[in-house]
Amino acid sequence: DGGIVDEENVDFIVDSKDPRISKTEPRRGFASGLFYVEFTEDNPQELILYYGNSIRNHSLDIESECNLDRARYKCQTQVDLSDFDGQEISYWFELTDIVDNKDSSRPNKVMVDYTPPEINSFSHEIDRRRVTFIFDITETNFDEINYIDYSDTKPRERRLCSRLRDGICEIRKTFSRGEHNLTFTILDEAGNSVQESLVFTIL
Repeated sequence: DGGIVDEENVDFIVDSKDPRISKTEPRRGFASGLFYVEFTEDNPQELILYYGNSIRNHSLDIESECNLDRARYKCQTQVDLSDFDGQEISYWFELTDIVDNKDSSRPNKVMVDYTPPEINSFSHEIDRRRVTFIFDITETNFDEINYIDYSDTKPRERRLCSRLRDGICEIRKTFSRGEHNLTFTILDEAGNSVQESLVFTIL
């Protein structure tokens, strides 16, 4: 009544828009431990990956494992799936914003392939300009063998084999005269890989 006024300034954040997870990978097939997620949210607070059969969780570091592309975050993380090798697991992401709004992705089921392909033997035979490569591979979920010739003027990846016959990839390629420096990459469907190198000279 005496006209005395007391004031206080208060800062707060208004966030009425729910977070939205738009994409997760792998969607199907195989997983080696690498997971990917995209989401839209102005104020992300926490992003958790739930995975496995005895459900485990992994908190992503949004600052270091995510990149902001315009209004969308794109995140990639790696977890150890060695305990689930050869098993089917479920996984999903849960995103929480700064005012505790949440969104969860749909659970996906994938087979775990944590073991890279095994090269039992590798040999080659040179006949003038033709070179025969012979790989003996152990891999249940084989994808392909590709190679890069670093002696080329513009080295690029080329496919060598897309299937195995009784574990064997045998194929012949023609090369130009001179030294060739090849690196082979053997891949499975989960993205696991192993490499083999070879240097030879065509006279």
